[in-house]
Amino acid sequence: MDGIEVTLERHGDRLDLRFVVVGAIDNVVWPGDRIDGALPAEHADQCRAHDLWRHSCFEAFVAPAGAPGYREINLATSGHWAAYAFDGYRAGMRQASDVRLTQAGWRFDDRRAEVSLSIAVSHRQADWALNITAIIETSDGGKSYWALAHPPGAPDFHNRDGFVAILPA
Repeated sequence: MDGIEVTLERHGDRLDLRFVVVGAIDNVVWPGDRIDGALPAEHADQCRAHDLWRHSCFEAFVAPAGAPGYREINLATSGHWAAYAFDGYRAGMRQASDVRLTQAGWRFDDRRAEVSLSIAVSHRQADWALNITAIIETSDGGKSYWALAHPPGAPDFHNRDGFVAILPA
């Protein structure tokens, strides 16, 4: 991969994310068929799945600034997605019932894959600290871990030192 570009915008309780993967995308293992697609919001609840991070997946970690708890949101190009709530660093993991996927889509061409999603997250009144991440699995079985910031050591997207993007309320 040559790189991943990310655009993020906040509109009240909604977070819009766009990932653009640039490079040899034919070498990436994409969950589902490699065809353009979208997940209508009315079908989102039926498409929740676990362990998406084991393969190519796009993620957002969202926390009210200064609070220990956070949400983890995952989306795969299969149309599956997940949202988890944590009380603190990897503590109290459970499905996040307060996160809704309102839009998701993906498209491919020879040198790019674009994945976009919109999610509604609680904590409307708080500034958000975020870590935006991706896991890219290649056809040789390798994985690369992408993030806005990587704290020292092995990749750990839950590490709050990686929550470097701040979006004001």
